Amino acid sequence: MNFADALRRLEPTAEITALGTVRGLDTTLIPARGYPLELIPPVSLPRAHRPTGIRMRRPVFSCSC
Repeated sequence: MNFADALRRLEPTAEITALGTVRGLDTTLIPARGYPLELIPPVSLPRAHRPTGIRMRRPVFSCSC
């Protein structure tokens, strides 16, 4: 949220949308700060600390640059 606030100060016309899940505080804290929230399904990450241990089931991010 601090990063989003800083970005908005630097570029007031920037469109910022946060990604979150129904778990935790995402559904209350993010909208309270004035940012739209897109809900995504929760994905559990493995506890392994090797680079090959982190794989998403499907892409989460996209860019329409």
